[in-house]
Amino acid sequence: MSFATARSIGQIWRGVNKIQKYLTVRCWLVKWLATPCLVDVGDETTIEFQNTMAKYEFVTIWRFQSPLEPVWEMIYHSERWPQWWKGVERVVRVKEGDANDIGSIYRYTWKSKLPYRLTFEMQLTRVEPMKIIEGTALGELSGTGLWQLSSDGEMTTARYDWRVETTKRWMNLLTPIARPLFKWNHNVVMSWGAEGLAKRLGVKLIEGEER
Repeated sequence: MSFATARSIGQIWRGVNKIQKYLTVRCWLVKWLATPCLVDVGDETTIEFQNTMAKYEFVTIWRFQSPLEPVWEMIYHSERWPQWWKGVERVVRVKEGDANDIGSIYRYTWKSKLPYRLTFEMQLTRVEPMKIIEGTALGELSGTGLWQLSSDGEMTTARYDWRVETTKRWMNLLTPIARPLFKWNHNVVMSWGAEGLAKRLGVKLIEGEER
């Protein structure tokens, strides 16, 4: 065997190894990213992979030295959030609701400490004035958000329950290692909201707690 022939065989072998590595990585990505996908593995056998959405549940508690009504007004009128809530870049109404605004849809664009923007829509499903605001998330996030407000004298408590699933494939792919990072990022954004609301109303933020 000549040197040139051996060199050619070596190049071919290295090329085969690269292809094998590519196919290995590709199959791994298909398992995470397919929605769904059938992968032919030979012998008339296929494997079906489903994209699994990652679930998150967050509870935020804000307490302010303030009457209930102004806090309610700040939270209820979400189209004004960009004026005082750092991280909320844009809020756009994309669908009108009924006389009580039920059924209305708003599109939210958020920018946090992480290097990406998150955009999703919320459809208003329930309102009990001065008590409850509830909606359904659509788009890059899927789930529900629930505000519950109450007061005790001059102290107002706002609790937010956020139960969602991520629909973006890269988020689901990174879930095992990124979950703590996403939680930290959520907490940062909510703390910006508490501080911004207190500053806007000129009241004292007694507590901003994440669970």
